[in-house]
Amino acid sequence: MEKGDIPAMMEPSEKFYIKSVNRALSLVEAVSKGGAAGVTLSELVRPDLPMSSAYRIIQNLVAWQYVREREDGRYVLGTELGRLGRLAQHSTDIVSVARKHLKALAESTGQTVYLTVADWGGHNVYYVDKIKAPGTIQLSASVGTRHYIHTTANGKVLASDLPDSRVREILAQAGMPKLTDKTITDPDVYLEELRKVRRQAYALDDEENEKNVVCVAAPVFDHTGRIVASVSVSGINGVTLTADRKKEIRQVCKAAGLISGDLSYKAPQKGEQTE
Repeated sequence: MEKGDIPAMMEPSEKFYIKSVNRALSLVEAVSKGGAAGVTLSELVRPDLPMSSAYRIIQNLVAWQYVREREDGRYVLGTELGRLGRLAQHSTDIVSVARKHLKALAESTGQTVYLTVADWGGHNVYYVDKIKAPGTIQLSASVGTRHYIHTTANGKVLASDLPDSRVREILAQAGMPKLTDKTITDPDVYLEELRKVRRQAYALDDEENEKNVVCVAAPVFDHTGRIVASVSVSGINGVTLTADRKKEIRQVCKAAGLISGDLSYKAPQKGEQTE
């Protein structure tokens, strides 16, 4: 692709083409080609993008930290793109390992299964895979959905790997809006919930994120023993999940354990000390 060209993935004639979005992405692409040397504003100008428009767009990209303006006035890629790139790579690796176990879990439970990772830079959790069992009710969350850490079982599982001080920082940054009558909105109550999650090695969402929807989640560990993802089963309260959730808890924990094993995690033996 030559400098200034619109990527072939989206042409002006296509139904969902948005000129401003494509202009912004084309500028990110142009900045990336400048490498460590960077590019000047004048180098970003082209016949269909005058300097005034290029400047406005580039300043928005700088605000989002997708582009950084150096002291010499040249533009290079920003740190936020690096964070998103690492998140994308991590998510892809986890999904490829987990997929067969997620499918098996969806088949055994007959419910919708999710795989979620943490995006602590964005102060939320990110849904990277979803398996919908045939005949199940369509739930709102889909791949790419982000949720608060305080409203979901997945959020509780992922946050349980953090020290309390870091959890408080995330809650302060993201806020704790009340999404349903059962949403936890007190940081101290939430931290107590995380201590419970750590003890039992699973988390529950009892209509805390979405009315009538309940969820069971369990942690996925990597070879270092850190939680790198969360596996969950979601369904309609009193309709598709058992009243006490015991069956689903066993099934979700088993699936999470199998994925952890494939990531070379070795669970500590009884009596063995952990860090």
